[in-house]
Amino acid sequence: MATDKKISTLVQSQVPGYLLEEGPNLVAFLKAYYEWMETTGQVTDASKNFLTNQDIDTTNLDKFYRYFKSEVLADFPDTILADKRLVAKRIKDLYRSKGSAASYNLLFRILFDQNVSIYKPSENILRASDGRWTQDTLVRLGAPFTGNLENALGEFVTGQVSGATGKILRVITVFESGVEVKQLRLVEVTGTFEDLEQVLTSSGLGGFVVNTIGPLKDVSFGTVSTTGGAGHQVGASVRFTSATGVDAVGVIDSTVDEVIKFTLQNGGSGYSVGNTVTTVSGGNPKGGLTGSVTVTAISNTETILAFTDKIQGLSDTPIQYGPTYSSNSGVISSNLASSNSSTTLGSAFGTIAVVTGSISAISTVDGNYIGTKLPVVSAIDSTITELDIPDGSGGFKGRNAVISPAFVPGSISDVTVTNGGRLYNAIDSVTVTNTTRSATDAVGDPVVSGVINETGSYKGTKGFLSWDQRLQDNYYYQEFSYVLRSKKALRTYRDVVRDVIHPAGTKLFGQIDIEDSIQMPALDAESLITTNLIGGKHGIPSIGPNTIVSNNAMVSLLVNVPSIAASTTISNPSLLSATAGFIRVSNVNVISHYLTKPISPYFVEPVMLGTRTVVQGDGIDPFSNILFGGTQIEIEDRIPGATGNTTYIVNTVYSNTTFTINSNFAGDSMANGVFKYT
Repeated sequence: MATDKKISTLVQSQVPGYLLEEGPNLVAFLKAYYEWMETTGQVTDASKNFLTNQDIDTTNLDKFYRYFKSEVLADFPDTILADKRLVAKRIKDLYRSKGSAASYNLLFRILFDQNVSIYKPSENILRASDGRWTQDTLVRLGAPFTGNLENALGEFVTGQVSGATGKILRVITVFESGVEVKQLRLVEVTGTFEDLEQVLTSSGLGGFVVNTIGPLKDVSFGTVSTTGGAGHQVGASVRFTSATGVDAVGVIDSTVDEVIKFTLQNGGSGYSVGNTVTTVSGGNPKGGLTGSVTVTAISNTETILAFTDKIQGLSDTPIQYGPTYSSNSGVISSNLASSNSSTTLGSAFGTIAVVTGSISAISTVDGNYIGTKLPVVSAIDSTITELDIPDGSGGFKGRNAVISPAFVPGSISDVTVTNGGRLYNAIDSVTVTNTTRSATDAVGDPVVSGVINETGSYKGTKGFLSWDQRLQDNYYYQEFSYVLRSKKALRTYRDVVRDVIHPAGTKLFGQIDIEDSIQMPALDAESLITTNLIGGKHGIPSIGPNTIVSNNAMVSLLVNVPSIAASTTISNPSLLSATAGFIRVSNVNVISHYLTKPISPYFVEPVMLGTRTVVQGDGIDPFSNILFGGTQIEIEDRIPGATGNTTYIVNTVYSNTTFTINSNFAGDSMANGVFKYT
């Protein structure tokens, strides 16, 4: 480029005046010389444009780019798709981020104008004790509140009495029996929060831990008002209910022999139904629950004559001849009142006929006893026992029946609450019903706490045997290997990657992603044939069996092969005139259609219909064949203006139609969606 700062225009004004008159040819020569020096490529031009040529923004790329390249882009190919000026100017950003995922993406954008994803096989190496165990803590706060706890997400709270701390992950406001409760979900908890203590953040936001009403934390059986029931077994599932609380469930942890049942061993003789008194005595009854026995039927009956007069009624009456006896000390029968010393005893005493027999049936109420000592049960007929009638077996009628008490196994002594339900209070007793087997209900005392330690779980599949983890082979599956997934073959970028950003001591692998476009001129309706997601946003009402797809449809041909030889040919897929498939999207948008579906109406937290980390497919493309843990995918909602279209990493592939991603889907739930994978 010629310079604008010319010397030739100054020659005539710089030579002496006599030369202008005596040597005009010399002056013209000097001017022509400088004009030639100022032409493009000559010395004066180069010196005048030195700063311009030194600046990558203004230099002549055809002449000077090779010098910049040799200095800062020596390992790059001569041909790149990105703007050469911009690359040379900002290449330092690439070198500073060398080895990071961003540096690989930038390099591939420079070379091929394509994105690239990185998979590290070390993420799927099986390691001992590598499971990611997580366990959240719920702290329920009541009034008086200090500030707005909804603004405390991410802050740490501290118990003012216990000194326990935890990071707020989520805040949910609920109303239980008209009481406002703010439920904090905490992570990174140290120490143990206590009921009724004040909990505050560093900025002064907080409230008091409430334990008057809420989810059921435990059920105790240590007081006299509790009973363990009977017939329960360890491990059986149970349901907990109270006057206000519902939906809590759990399992039985331990049982004891506490309940006593009564059994008729020998019915004896000389008993009548309405005249027999049973008593239960001894042992160590719990809460006064001794139990009881009632005679309800007799068999093998006989009639026994019983005298109604007692000698006490004539204790002060002299024996003499006279018209009749008269008692001055008690009430006597009419027979005795009309008798004298000449009257035989059989005729003098009053008698009644009593129908008696052997006890054949009893009704019982179970007792509740502590320890191993059994009570004693006696059954006495108040009329016959006084007659001391021998029964022929060494006993006496009316008091010779045998009723035996015995402990019944399976009284609940401890349970674990697996779902706390809602609306339990600390006053009303809890009825424990066995849902696994037939058993007598137990009654326990509720433990309602404002601090709930949730059941922990493993996050992901790290450390799981027979899952998606692999044994280390010191080649592909090792700590220092990585895989570049792109649309280019490894040989096209191997050298430049190794020379520019490849970290020393690591092993590079390449995985090619193949896409193919096919022409379908006979198709009429616009559509996209790919892997469909199932959800519940707007969706497609229905697709009829004769639906026609337009000629600008796109079909993704996704092929996984261990290696691709130079002669490998990948042909287009065959298109059938008829095929079977479905898009599982409901076309019913009336809420009453779903009212009979068994969705539990209450949880510790609000109900979420669906999980934002679970992807479900329509079954056309089997996930197990095309995806695995660590695969990078791009989820795209086909509805215009939808949010959440971004890149995610596959966490676990559970089946041909279900897999999870490593983070929540960024948008709303989605029905008419697709994903692309590498």
